[in-house]
Amino acid sequence: MKEIGKRLIQIRGELSQKEFATKAGISQNSVSRYENGTTEPGSEVIARICRTFQVDSTWLLTGEGLIHKGFEPTKSPAQDGSILVPLSSFAPSAGGGAFCDGDYIKEWVPVPKVIIDWAGVPPKSMCLVHASGTSMEPTIRDGELLFLDRRCDYPNNDGVYVLRIDSVLVLKRLQVIPGGALQILSDNPAFPPITVSPKSPPADFQVLARVVANLRKV
Repeated sequence: MKEIGKRLIQIRGELSQKEFATKAGISQNSVSRYENGTTEPGSEVIARICRTFQVDSTWLLTGEGLIHKGFEPTKSPAQDGSILVPLSSFAPSAGGGAFCDGDYIKEWVPVPKVIIDWAGVPPKSMCLVHASGTSMEPTIRDGELLFLDRRCDYPNNDGVYVLRIDSVLVLKRLQVIPGGALQILSDNPAFPPITVSPKSPPADFQVLARVVANLRKV
């Protein structure tokens, strides 16, 4: 049990227990008990931690294998001076939502350093995903490659974000309204807006990342 606690400390890294708990959607007291070996996280908590921090559940439970699913890049930066950025296999839905059984790295994509510098996102915080659905058209089209900033866990500014609501990943525009509530908007007018109150958010609600750019085929 204490070995799981040690691995949780490794995952937490420079985050405080409070910051880690907030991101994972669990209490700080629970994090403290897990880390000191007083109690062991259940399967739901394990899944939540692995999903949030892109950790392999087998590694977390047993210490075997790689800490992250998928594979590590063999070279970084790439030979041409590009920087390798992970492409996640999950597709945030710009429609009714796409279920996510746990994000993991599908492959590592070489991205020119000039694009990363322009996006203003540290490579370790950047992730690539493909959008799915039509609710964000014409801004974001089905299948487009999105550049995400994973440092954001709550919007400070209006923009397009990847959200998790009731274990469903969605891609929506967020607008902060007076009182701290969030307006969840679709650029496609066929999809109605949703208002989220900070006092009573939907189950399993979390802001996962901010979309900083999208790559469109012409």
